[in-house]
Amino acid sequence: MLSLITQARAYKFYKYRLWQAGVYPYYLVRTSRLFLDWQNRGRRQFYQSHSRTLTDLQKRLAAELEENGIATTHVDELFAGRSLVQALTHSAEESIRTNPEIHVKKTFLREFLTPNEYRDLGNPFNRWALEPLLLEVISAYFGMYARFRQLIANITIPIPEGSRASGSQRWHRDPGVGRICKVFLYLSDVDEKSGPFTYFVGSQPGGRFQNILPHRFFGKGSYYPPEGAVERTLNRLGAQSQLRVNTGRAGTVIFCNTMGLHRGGYATERKRIMITSFYKSGESSVPPELRFPANFEIHAAGLPEISRYAIAGA
Repeated sequence: MLSLITQARAYKFYKYRLWQAGVYPYYLVRTSRLFLDWQNRGRRQFYQSHSRTLTDLQKRLAAELEENGIATTHVDELFAGRSLVQALTHSAEESIRTNPEIHVKKTFLREFLTPNEYRDLGNPFNRWALEPLLLEVISAYFGMYARFRQLIANITIPIPEGSRASGSQRWHRDPGVGRICKVFLYLSDVDEKSGPFTYFVGSQPGGRFQNILPHRFFGKGSYYPPEGAVERTLNRLGAQSQLRVNTGRAGTVIFCNTMGLHRGGYATERKRIMITSFYKSGESSVPPELRFPANFEIHAAGLPEISRYAIAGA
């Protein structure tokens, strides 16, 4: 009788052969540019025939997303004449006071919205995530109308200097196929000691550094490179300038394809309050995490068309 070790090795061998014979070819085709263009031809045609003209700022943000995988602005620039920062900051402070005991799996983060608040279309943070000016930038980058898939509202909790980075504090690539986009909104001033969002510019799919420490298994799961691999790669390429540490005052807005290499949340002195909204295109296989009540159509009736489309089928 074969030993358990021999059986385990045989299982791994044949499992890999099965992957090569069936699963690998499937994902090779499923994630190819040719297949994605064919799959989304209708969505692209619909967008091209219905999209409106962008402002110069929106065009710049979409172009930077295309080239670099990341683009930044400020609420006061994108939403000139509206006091959104003050309103959203006030709402966050109220929620933090009301919901002091909500925790998440990551020890360095604490959420400040309840599940019911996440589901509420009247929630000011959901309204922010469905703002047409945001959706128009993301849709221009996708080449098709964006779908809103997840909202996260959290506080980054400072940890002792020198603590080992864990979870999303480490360099990683988010799962996905084609293009995804997250929008990070700082609701507190963020400096180097507040856990700023950090990005390897150009490492997104289609970027000039897309093949540096690439996804495994066609983006089916998150990929965390070995410790120190990103820094060694930057030094080897002489590409330290591609490392973007996104500090900024409250109201800073970061558009980002997080399939590129990124990290954040390593705060050592000051907390970071941040809203994250996640969007996918028709290319992405990432499932929705939104769960709206049965009568959400009533609440959605007053939304602009592009916002209603963003939550259709959620």
